[in-house]
Amino acid sequence: MSNILISLVSEQTIPNVLLIKELPQIDRYLLISTKKMDNWKVPNWIIDSSGLSQNQFQIIPVIEDSLSDIEKQLQHLEFDDEDSIFVNLTGGTKIMSIGVYSFFMKKGGKIFYVPIGKNVYRQIFPEIKNREKNIHFRLGVKEYLTSYGIEIKSKNLNHLVKPPAFTMSFLRTYLSYSQENKFQEMIKELRKHRNRNRYPLDDTEQIFLEKFHFLEPSRGDQQRPCLTKKEIRYLTGDWLEEFVYNMVQNYLELEKPYIAVGIQIEKNNVPNEFDVLYVYENTLHVIECKTKLVDNGNNLVNDSLYKLAALRKDFGLSASSYIFTLTNIGEEKSDIKKSHQERSDVLGIKI
Repeated sequence: MSNILISLVSEQTIPNVLLIKELPQIDRYLLISTKKMDNWKVPNWIIDSSGLSQNQFQIIPVIEDSLSDIEKQLQHLEFDDEDSIFVNLTGGTKIMSIGVYSFFMKKGGKIFYVPIGKNVYRQIFPEIKNREKNIHFRLGVKEYLTSYGIEIKSKNLNHLVKPPAFTMSFLRTYLSYSQENKFQEMIKELRKHRNRNRYPLDDTEQIFLEKFHFLEPSRGDQQRPCLTKKEIRYLTGDWLEEFVYNMVQNYLELEKPYIAVGIQIEKNNVPNEFDVLYVYENTLHVIECKTKLVDNGNNLVNDSLYKLAALRKDFGLSASSYIFTLTNIGEEKSDIKKSHQERSDVLGIKI
């Protein structure tokens, strides 16, 4: 006697991964897939994210719009009369769902549906009184991204340049000096050197950074201090990423596997980087952080909206996205135009 879980493969992989993780003591996993999904390697994403071995899974290819082919492929599978069969009907095409439902209903299988964005699964056959059960498993950042075929390039998802207390004080410093010309000139100059490994400070920059307690006060016999690449990036905007990371982590009480800062990823050989990314209640949230939305006359809103709007293709339908900014968006002379706000509303992106 074996416990067998059948899953229908589609681009929305999270419901499959969740039920694989939630149902205990499954002996065999069958993934009913299509040529298109196989070419994209979607079944492998599900297998990799589940943390199980490849030999526990069997991939069953079917023609997605052919009930006769689906019936034919399923007939080839071997089942014992004593086997307990569980079916996750959430993925696949409508024709696949109809064919799989009809086949396993006759075999007395328990058939489930996992609503996207909800941590429950519902038994739709056979009908029972309490047909909805909670999903207790919670995906972390690595599991979520892996389930969509996304490779994580960052070695450390939680690296902070400065302690949280310092970043909180730096926010106050930034707000106090943000209108001061010398401060703005220093930040503008540092932005030109964001990719340098080391940057020697001039006297004015050194005095400013000592004033902010970013540097220890210098002594006469010391060499001119240099900033590392990470310190340059921190001063020119990454400090806001760290502030938001700390705020979200504390507010939602997230452990490190569920949140990342400055995460570098790659999919289909296309690299990308996101400021803050976290998974809460199995839903992905992505935050772009902008100290200001206009830089050297360039409005950054459109770029951020375009980047975040593309998320649903790679990160799933339930992913939520935000722009966090120090710009006072409610003011009459706000840098966010009405058209930008309207577009963000249409795209479901919160500013």
